[in-house]
Amino acid sequence: MKDNNNLYNSFVYFLNLLEEKPAFILAKVNYRTLSSFIEGYLSAIEVMTRFNINHSFTLWLNNNGQRTSLIWTEYILVIISNDDDEVARKKIFIKIKEFFNDPEVDLKKKLESVNIPLEN
Repeated sequence: MKDNNNLYNSFVYFLNLLEEKPAFILAKVNYRTLSSFIEGYLSAIEVMTRFNINHSFTLWLNNNGQRTSLIWTEYILVIISNDDDEVARKKIFIKIKEFFNDPEVDLKKKLESVNIPLEN
């Protein structure tokens, strides 16, 4: 049986919770707060995996759309969502899921290989 206690499954669970019930996690629910929180969460994963996810996500967005010098948080807000906070809060989840599941990025497989030990 495949171990479900891996970093990818943990991330997906957390991302879905954040998408469905952001007020459970964030004091102020807007795009800036949401994107900053996710960026920090991805930075923590970067420490565990030694894979620069934030930078790779920025490059992926720019290579699959309009080329800019914007980091991913701004790209989603300005380019994809036309500075519309509500649209950006929906698009951020769509784009992150697309990025993580892109076979060329292969991030899903990398995170599935990192097991999270359960403490009793």
